[in-house]
Amino acid sequence: MSKFAELHQAYLDARRAFFDERDRCAVFAAGLLDGLERYLECPPAHLRFVPHGGVTSAAKTRESQATPTIDPDGVWHCNVALELGDTRVEARKETAKQTVLFELLLQPVSGGFSVGIKGGSERFTLPPAADTSDAARLRADAAERAAFYEYLFQRILGSYRQSDQRFFETLADSKRTIGG
Repeated sequence: MSKFAELHQAYLDARRAFFDERDRCAVFAAGLLDGLERYLECPPAHLRFVPHGGVTSAAKTRESQATPTIDPDGVWHCNVALELGDTRVEARKETAKQTVLFELLLQPVSGGFSVGIKGGSERFTLPPAADTSDAARLRADAAERAAFYEYLFQRILGSYRQSDQRFFETLADSKRTIGG
């Protein structure tokens, strides 16, 4: 093999490994959002990934919508939005809503992923999805994921329990960022 061929193969191998890791992170992030949706008992379509750069996607599955981006430090990022709104009959449907934004941080580690949100100091080590035939592992995974979901829930809830909240009566409320 020539030196060039060796370099070319190294490039192809590194590129393949990069996209394999990105795809593993996307599948993991999609599963995490599915679990969060169940944990919050959230209506369908209220919790979604936000494409980086604001480019909308015609993707139909959470895995294809996630498409994380990577920072130089090796941490993958996925932007997430939770739509909240006032469902009362007298509420102005087009304006009584707010989008809560947060950025999932994912880093592959041995045995799973280190997970957190941008601006938050807490990190959770979560295994990849368990084999559904292993009941003990499923229970352990569920407890670990529930701790992360509760952390997110408390961060969002806490942001609404701060004093001096401002909302609009005739405009959609501004986006609320959780974390940083």
